[in-house]
Amino acid sequence: MAWPTSVTLRRVRVLVPLASAPLALVPLAVVAAALVGLLGLAGSPLATPVGTSTAGLTALLSGPVLLVRSWGAGPHQAFRRWLGWAVTVWGVGQAVQGIIAINGTPSFPTAGDLLSLLAAPLAFVGALLIPRRCAGRRPVSDPAARWRLPVDSALISVTAALLVWQFAFLHIFTTDGRLTLHPDTVTAVVVMLADVGVTALSFLIGIRDLDRNMLLVSVGVGCYTVGDLVTLHTILHGEAWPWQGAMLWCLAWPLLALGLLRYRPEDAGASRARLGTAADLEPDARVVVVTTYTALALLALGVVLVIASTTLQADPVSLWFVVVALLVLAGREWLNTRMRSRLVERLHEEATTDPLTGLPNRRTLELRLAAVSPQEEWSLLSVDLDGFKEVNAVLGHPTGDRLLEAAAHRIGAAVPPGSLVSRAGGDEFAVLVAADVRTAQTIGGRLVAAVRQAAGDVAGVDRLSVSASVGIAAVAGPGVSPGSAVESSDPLAALSSAGAALRTAKRLGRDRVEVFDAEAARVRHRRLLVEERLRAAISQERIEVAFQPIVDLNRDRISGAEALARWTDPVLGVVDPGEFIPVAEESGLVVALGELVLHRTLAEVARHDLHGLGIRVSCNVSPLQLRVPGFHQVVAEALSAHGVPPAALVVEVTEAVFIEEDSPAVRTLRRLDDSGVTIAIDDFGTGYSALGYLRRLPVHVLKIDRSLTASLVEEPQARAITTAVLDLSRSLGVQVVVEGIESSVVSELVTRLGAGFGQGSMYGGAVPAAELVAAAARSVSVAAAGRPGLGRRSA
Repeated sequence: MAWPTSVTLRRVRVLVPLASAPLALVPLAVVAAALVGLLGLAGSPLATPVGTSTAGLTALLSGPVLLVRSWGAGPHQAFRRWLGWAVTVWGVGQAVQGIIAINGTPSFPTAGDLLSLLAAPLAFVGALLIPRRCAGRRPVSDPAARWRLPVDSALISVTAALLVWQFAFLHIFTTDGRLTLHPDTVTAVVVMLADVGVTALSFLIGIRDLDRNMLLVSVGVGCYTVGDLVTLHTILHGEAWPWQGAMLWCLAWPLLALGLLRYRPEDAGASRARLGTAADLEPDARVVVVTTYTALALLALGVVLVIASTTLQADPVSLWFVVVALLVLAGREWLNTRMRSRLVERLHEEATTDPLTGLPNRRTLELRLAAVSPQEEWSLLSVDLDGFKEVNAVLGHPTGDRLLEAAAHRIGAAVPPGSLVSRAGGDEFAVLVAADVRTAQTIGGRLVAAVRQAAGDVAGVDRLSVSASVGIAAVAGPGVSPGSAVESSDPLAALSSAGAALRTAKRLGRDRVEVFDAEAARVRHRRLLVEERLRAAISQERIEVAFQPIVDLNRDRISGAEALARWTDPVLGVVDPGEFIPVAEESGLVVALGELVLHRTLAEVARHDLHGLGIRVSCNVSPLQLRVPGFHQVVAEALSAHGVPPAALVVEVTEAVFIEEDSPAVRTLRRLDDSGVTIAIDDFGTGYSALGYLRRLPVHVLKIDRSLTASLVEEPQARAITTAVLDLSRSLGVQVVVEGIESSVVSELVTRLGAGFGQGSMYGGAVPAAELVAAAARSVSVAAAGRPGLGRRSA
């Protein structure tokens, strides 16, 4: 932390009293205005000089406060800087006016009037720089949008000035029915336009933001404008300088300064970081509606007065006001048309382009596929990044995004000119090339190499195994017809065909190119059939569970079991879990499948009183289930429905869910832990393993994967790793289950290394609950006392 310097401290000491100055000036301004009013009502000649001098003093106090507030700040404080100078310049002009007023009634225009007039352009610039109070993501990024507010204010200003001119000032400059134009007339028109313009602009900003501090600003500007117009009208009549205008000026500047100092626009960085909503469009909509109806009403009234009235005259100034108003209205419509066109372009771009990579998206690919000529040879290549999930899990999603961007660049450079490279979704790209399948295979090989290069372009990714699998399907051409490998003459069918070839490439080992052929068609048909039948099986609750024993290695008895889903379909027969579980995950059925398996498991636990027999049952839970809001409630309700205590259940998850410690999945696991459910990490050692989370997160059991167990006897390094895991887990109170024990040699070895529990074919495969109970009864050492079974670590 950097300590404040003496300069910083001095600045803070200066800012604190000056920032509160307008708040203190408001009651003083009210008192001064009341004093001026009393003097004026009493007919005192001091009313005008006192009022003018006091107004100038409040401006000279309020303006510097705004300047000091913006001193040393960034561009976001520019509006206070410009408005501070505007108030200060006006205060100087008003002070000059006060000096002149002391010596008698001044004639318009005075030096003070001309000096105060210079404040108008400063005020315009400052008002236009006021940031939006609600600066969400804008729908259009167009310079034309920045002109809308000044154009709207100009439209209201000109139409309002037309009425003010007709009602208040025209007759002053009219002699014998004719308008006489001289410097006083021009100056009066400029002052009137400046007053009305600043008021209209502050009014629209207040309408846009609906902020009470901007309301103070609008009230202050309104006081100034009314006072200025009243004073201008009176002195042009040749009467004494009115005290009413000076009284309003006294109130104007403290209110304006106080509102600007308390105004807190949303931080620009924060507004860019959040997503825009429909509510972000409401401020602009209010401005558009108010401007349109106000300007049209004022313009219509002004035109009627100019043309139809017998008492008010159509003069050159009024006609110019009408012409300028019509020109501004036309310009406003041009701006709106331009913004609408840019909005349509932006929406089209967002609808057809991937925001991360800048590539065309799936929608664009489908449109392009539908437009392919059947007389030309085209091929579609589906490219998937192998190992991308590990990149996200180990290195984080920002690194995953950089990998996708690098892959998009490399893939685009590896395809022939005229090809369409699109991001189909997730970590999958699609490339449409004007080539036959044989040529496409060559291109596919280049894409595999391109993804390897992309992995080398991103720091840290080279530590992981990242490759590409490519599936190819013919889209159109003389060789593509109904009944061919693509099974359809519809070009859009190539998306499904290329996807099937891609899955074949992954099934055969990844990092390869496969073409959609009869075998790929068979695989796709099988997968679709499995998904269809699995959906029906879940809805009809035809999924069963079997239990694989977990043995206490030190006591040689069954102390737990893992519940495994089993499915026998009337059409497909027995379907291996290695086939239907991935289909369930890809299709989103895994949530419903997992809930059904949970209920089936708890029903068997209750029916055979497995908890009473000292058998704790583990149930696998997918990361997708953990991300479902309220999943811990689903588990709690299932336990309650079957009358099973939480201590009887072990929830098995993969270690990838612990990479982000504040993720929804981890929060769900913490709630499960609080309810008494045991948490186990399954398949430890298959991916990126970090034991540090064992002491921070709700983990009670660690299951070492069979891939590490298989090499324990032959590889000293595997034994060393297993020993280290066992030692650390023991010190943290985490129990360890060694999976994949298939021989007595391995069983004895892991027992000597200190493992407490084992699971594998040596102890039995997955069996119905009744057989598990029988096997437990045959186990040796069934004594009730002794070492506790598999479960939560003690406090």
